[in-house]
Amino acid sequence: MSNTYNSGTDLVDSSGNLDSAQDSRDLPDIIFDFFIKIVKKYDSETVLEEFIGLFWYLNCSDEQANHALRTQLKQPSSTAAIHPILKRSCYILANNWYISRNYKAVELLLEQLENTESDEDDILDPELGKLRTQVKYFLQSADIQDIRHCVLQHSQGWSSRYKSYLLVNQYIDPNNSQEQQEVARNISKQLREQYKFDLAMYLAHSSPKTQLQNETNMKNPTQLGDQVLDILKKTISTQRVYSYTHQAELFLKQTNKVTYRDFKNALPEYLMIQSGEKSTTRILREKISAQLKDLYNFHDYRIINDDLKIRTCHSLIDFLTIEDGENPSFIFTFMINHGSIFTLAILMLKVILLDHSSKVHLELKVAQLIQFYQKYEEERCRQFILFLEIFNLVLTIFTENVQYHLVKMDQDDVSGPLTDNLDAYRVFSQCKGLDLRQANLNNLNLKSLDLKGADFRGVNMIQMDLSELDLRLANLEGANLQQANLNGTQLFIVNLKQSNLLEASLLDANLARADLQQANLNRADLTGANLHRANLTAVDLTEAKLCSTNLENADLQGANLEFANLNGACLSQANLQGVNLRGAQLRSANLRGVDLRGACLREAALTEADLTGANLQGANLQGAQLDRVNLTGAMLEQANLSYVKLNQASLERSHLVGAKLVYAQLRYSILSHANLMGANLSYADLTRANLAGSNLSHTHLFRAAIRHADLAQADLSNANLLGANLFGSNLTEAHITGAKFGNNCGLSDETRKWIGSRLD
Repeated sequence: MSNTYNSGTDLVDSSGNLDSAQDSRDLPDIIFDFFIKIVKKYDSETVLEEFIGLFWYLNCSDEQANHALRTQLKQPSSTAAIHPILKRSCYILANNWYISRNYKAVELLLEQLENTESDEDDILDPELGKLRTQVKYFLQSADIQDIRHCVLQHSQGWSSRYKSYLLVNQYIDPNNSQEQQEVARNISKQLREQYKFDLAMYLAHSSPKTQLQNETNMKNPTQLGDQVLDILKKTISTQRVYSYTHQAELFLKQTNKVTYRDFKNALPEYLMIQSGEKSTTRILREKISAQLKDLYNFHDYRIINDDLKIRTCHSLIDFLTIEDGENPSFIFTFMINHGSIFTLAILMLKVILLDHSSKVHLELKVAQLIQFYQKYEEERCRQFILFLEIFNLVLTIFTENVQYHLVKMDQDDVSGPLTDNLDAYRVFSQCKGLDLRQANLNNLNLKSLDLKGADFRGVNMIQMDLSELDLRLANLEGANLQQANLNGTQLFIVNLKQSNLLEASLLDANLARADLQQANLNRADLTGANLHRANLTAVDLTEAKLCSTNLENADLQGANLEFANLNGACLSQANLQGVNLRGAQLRSANLRGVDLRGACLREAALTEADLTGANLQGANLQGAQLDRVNLTGAMLEQANLSYVKLNQASLERSHLVGAKLVYAQLRYSILSHANLMGANLSYADLTRANLAGSNLSHTHLFRAAIRHADLAQADLSNANLLGANLFGSNLTEAHITGAKFGNNCGLSDETRKWIGSRLD
């Protein structure tokens, strides 16, 4: 056994007994203090070794703890039991490991204790033999089962999905040790946080049906399937009309100084979700009114106070769930059997909004309901399970640290009233995590914290190492992340608006759907990063490295990407309207379907880039390198392509109406069936270009080099071909009505006669 921890040995006298004059602690407390100290100081492997050493071999590294346990075992049989000591020690370790999220260590704790090899034949020490016997008794007790159910995630049938409620009784039971309560509370909290986060992730990936096939499939944390979206929309839309929280505050304000009887008389009106004479609503109102009439009627003429409010809320919760401590109440059974589950969940919500402390009582009653139903097969409990799922949603929406918003997808009508067509809306959520705005991050171990949804607004994090952290849904608006290390960091749906990421390193970071509006990413390294659907409006990416970066469907409108390196990047379907890409490197980039209207691409390198179907109307590409680029079907109306290199480019069926291509190089380019009406190709080099079937009417081809070009069936009507070199070009069936020819070198006598006959 290693001597990793050995303090307090001087408190043992010469006979090996504890010196009571120096240590007045009870024997169990000595053991508990030992584990509390080492679990905070050492790694889990060392702590587990000490745990087995003490409770199996009576030989850990601390002599005080060894002697305390041995002395305990020497006590009379009624007091010698180490069962409660062992139980509490398990919870001490489990609680500390759950706080630090070392869940694997919790599993190993029981696993090692249960699988420790026995060697009873060699045991000569009576205390050690007694210890082994009691450990085996503990491993067969109900307490070890409670620990397993509490800390381990093994399936316990359909009810295990609602473990966060089943643990409520453990952490509110005063008979349980503080450590047991803390373990149950921490695990319950962890399960709720995971549910909230998974729900937020699921909603974030849930797009309108037209885009659903493009989204990553995320796990739905509910048992409601796609129905969860409709229920959420219905709940949030109802909240916009009725505002449950505001309604509760208003009711409490109006009944602040009334008698208890008047308070009870007003309650049914507040609790009713809607008026009307629907049978279930009418029966519910009658039952609640009758229940309240006789409730604490000896206080009827007292002025309402907090104690009466709490007791009334608890009584209403009992009335709506379980009244006798075992069986579902009449009203609960009635409501779920009549399909009024949503109404029941909202009713429970409205009760706890009157007294937030009643939430724990409600959760305890829900746990009792689960315990009642869990003896039945899942098929027989479908209505109850539906209630649990809707109840979970309602409590998450209105009582947890998550904000849900219903946003109309038609941005042209954002100011109008909420419509009945909920398909026109999408649910957005935002988690609120740790508030670290005032924290000294230099003294924090960020890797030990749950930073999902954390608030870092305006925080100074210059040159900090944030690599590999999970910052999903965090708020980093205005944060200073200059030269910070964010390599491999999870930044999904993060708010980075107006943040400073100057020269930051974001290699392979996940920034999908992140909001980076007006952020400073000057000279930042985003190589291999995921910016799918990110909002990069007006962002500064000057000289940034974006090699092989995923910018698919990203919004970069008005962004500055001057001299940025986007070689091999995927910008498919991205919005690059008005973007500055002057001198940018875009070799082999995927720009299919991008919106580059009015963008500046002067002197940009786009060799072998894919711009199929891209919209470049009014874009400035002067001096750009576009050799072997694919512009098939691209929109280039009024674009400036002067001095560009478009050699061997594919421009088939592209739209170049009014485009400026003065001195452009288009050698061997494919322009078949392209629309170049009114374009200016003066001095352009179209040697061996394929212009078959293209529209060149009213086009300026003054002194253009059109040597060996294919102009078969091209429309050259009213085109200006003065001084153009047409040597070896194919004009078969070309339309030249109104075209201007003159000083055209390279024309054969036969071709000149043909042109003359067409122009006469």
